[in-house]
Amino acid sequence: SSDLGRTLTVTCSFGNAGVLPFIFADALFRDNAALLQRALSYVSLFSVGWSPFFWSFGKKILVGDTDNSNSSSSGSSWKKQLSVFLPPPVMGVAIGLF
Repeated sequence: SSDLGRTLTVTCSFGNAGVLPFIFADALFRDNAALLQRALSYVSLFSVGWSPFFWSFGKKILVGDTDNSNSSSSGSSWKKQLSVFLPPPVMGVAIGLF
């Protein structure tokens, strides 16, 4: 629950999940173009899901619980939750997919 603990959790959970799978796929399948193409396609799909997960849940883990119990409006509560799970990078990925 400390700042250092949250930082450690995020860095261990999301550390090299962005670029490392591409490096592994290239190292494992560089001799077979068809397998490399398929592996890179799967890794790309993984990255499309990983990025929103990182920017929503990873940010929430890193920032911690900043929920103030003073908000009495349920309208502001759902907007706050929506902004937590749909930050600008997640919206960018969603718009980029369509």
